[in-house]
Amino acid sequence: MALKPYLFAIAFVLLAWAAQSLVGPHFGEVFALAPFLVAVMAAAWVGGLRPTLLAMAAGYLIAALTYMSPGTIVVHGKDNLAALAVYLLLGLSSGLLAELLHRARRTAEATSERLRVALLSMQESEQRFRQLAENIRKVFWMSDPQKNQVLYVSPPYAEIWGRSCGSLYEHPRSFFDAIH
Repeated sequence: MALKPYLFAIAFVLLAWAAQSLVGPHFGEVFALAPFLVAVMAAAWVGGLRPTLLAMAAGYLIAALTYMSPGTIVVHGKDNLAALAVYLLLGLSSGLLAELLHRARRTAEATSERLRVALLSMQESEQRFRQLAENIRKVFWMSDPQKNQVLYVSPPYAEIWGRSCGSLYEHPRSFFDAIH
């Protein structure tokens, strides 16, 4: 478990507390949680759900003990309950959405890494095939009959049949014309 997102969450809450100390007295108890909601959203963006929950708890405790009901963590009054409900709703939804975003990013990174490894493996396999195909002294080619397209022609084709490999790429049926 990385500690960094949790440290950021606490730092955001402390910054919100500083902001609350500067502007809070002008807005009253109802807006006591507002700066902490910004901290909660920042913690969600940086770390996902768990740092969000830490920031929510720390922000609520600071606001409750300092601005709303001195000496208690219980919210009193209809306005404060509404503010708490908004705080919880927005904080939890931000945390959950950010967690989903972080998980999707991790999944995309893991998938990207698997694709990179698969691509490297495929390139190595193709390189081994080309090395074998270029050094074997037999004529062969691969084609896609549905597209009427030649995909590969071994170099001895030109030596044995006296026709360029390119002619088979350009006109896949030219081999049959040469036989007849």
